[in-house]
Amino acid sequence: MTERSLTELLAPVTTLLLDFDGPICSIFAGLPASVVAERLRNLVESLGGSVPLNADTEHDPIAVFRSSGALGPDVARRVEAALRAAELEAVPTARPTPGSADLLRACAGVGIRVAVVSNNSTESVRAYLRMHGLADRVAVIAGRDDADMAHLKPSPFLVHRALAELGVKPLQSVLVGDSPGDVEAARMATVRAVGFANKPGKYQRLVAAGADAVFEDFGQIAAVIRSRPSRGGPGRRGA
Repeated sequence: MTERSLTELLAPVTTLLLDFDGPICSIFAGLPASVVAERLRNLVESLGGSVPLNADTEHDPIAVFRSSGALGPDVARRVEAALRAAELEAVPTARPTPGSADLLRACAGVGIRVAVVSNNSTESVRAYLRMHGLADRVAVIAGRDDADMAHLKPSPFLVHRALAELGVKPLQSVLVGDSPGDVEAARMATVRAVGFANKPGKYQRLVAAGADAVFEDFGQIAAVIRSRPSRGGPGRRGA
């Protein structure tokens, strides 16, 4: 995308909504997602159930958690608790996404508030932000707080929650995410969506999902935001 189109897209924005795993960090960089997914599948088996093994459930802990929902609320709660523990275990070895901290500083500098909207647990997001000295850069964390699958993106539930806590309208916000589910959640909440194509093939998938723009380098967004006049302090809630 061009600098002009990014500038036009961000011009009315007072709030930036950021996905966590991908845009802010790779949470399972040190504790591989495939290892966590296997742990969760083994837990399900120990509880007398099973999770179909496919490309998603082999490598994506969230996909295993979603599958556990078919086995009843008790199993889902046990799996969610184990997933939350694994996410917290993974935080110390999470790999920061290049440019993400710079983007948060840029937003703070011009008074744009930031909310994290994530299918990862609120506890893991908060722990990561504190560990990296970024807690005061995020006003609200709208993360996974229960075992209700209906609350996860691509549902707009977490986006709506973030907007409500911030007290802002959808058209004042942009959501930055790296998956079609992020784009779908934003569109269902009438929030503009910017796709972060951080891996091969994602650009096409994000465009196909309907992203308003797609970028590959956080430096682009940070530069545009820094060029805006300051709107005052960003405030802080929930981090």
